Amino acid sequence: MSLDKLLYNFARRRTIDNLALTGVSTTIGAETFNVLLKNSVGDILLATGTTVPTDAGDGFAKGCYFIDTDVATGSQGVYINVGTSASCNFDVLGAVAGGYAAGDLALATGSMVIGVAGAGAALDLKGDGKILIGNGTTATSVAVTGDITVSNAGLTAIGAGKVLASMLNEKTIQYSEVAVTSVNITDTAAGHLGHANGVVLVADPGATKFVELLSAVLIYDFGGAGYADGGNVTINVNGGAPITGLVSAANSLGASADKIVVFNPLSVAAFEGTANKGLNLVSSAAFTNGGAATGTIRIKTAYRVHTHGL
Repeated sequence: MSLDKLLYNFARRRTIDNLALTGVSTTIGAETFNVLLKNSVGDILLATGTTVPTDAGDGFAKGCYFIDTDVATGSQGVYINVGTSASCNFDVLGAVAGGYAAGDLALATGSMVIGVAGAGAALDLKGDGKILIGNGTTATSVAVTGDITVSNAGLTAIGAGKVLASMLNEKTIQYSEVAVTSVNITDTAAGHLGHANGVVLVADPGATKFVELLSAVLIYDFGGAGYADGGNVTINVNGGAPITGLVSAANSLGASADKIVVFNPLSVAAFEGTANKGLNLVSSAAFTNGGAATGTIRIKTAYRVHTHGL
């Protein structure tokens, strides 16, 4: 299309069907280019050629585009002057020092590009069961550790024994399990069954709270022989009176067979709750061992903790 016809169409329709830039062959130093556009001061804005301009050459405006027409198929051929008009520095368009250029993103399977100090770097994400997480500076692929695990299918699981009573809302039914060895069944030291206050099942909850017993199960794992002496076994307020029915020595630790005993709160009449008192397993008299008894007990207790607001 002639210039006259181009200008006529633009003036009449305010449109240009196409514009072909033939350019002017220009030699700078030892290199010859086809210059397509210049700015008002004569610096090159757009050029093509088979050789990228040598760094430090002049005459190219900052931001000038150069199209290398001799690059291999699939390679980037557009360059931009990131230097100055007095000293050019052509980089592949989109490239950052130390980073990736277009066409260079041939990442390993399971990797992604992540920004590192203004550049791009490969981050391997394919570690089995790992997750991508920020650390305040960047993001990294890490294994999940601690109280939960996660599979490579996204299935999470809480580890055994990881949820403790102290983590639960006090309105939730809580559960404790206490094991008593053969030695501690007959030991009369504080905290053992032979002591007047027995074995602690639930610790004192604090001055503003009280413990409500829901139920408890005593499991006697017989061994060798039954324990001698002893008395009725109950669950008591710590340092106080029984709050359950009793089981005799003969039907508990004095038995010569395994026993399962279920304790329920006294139901004949209401009893006064006591603030900041836990629950203890108590025997009215200490058991003794003639030497042959090796049995142990486990006590599983279900309870709630209440804030009394008094």
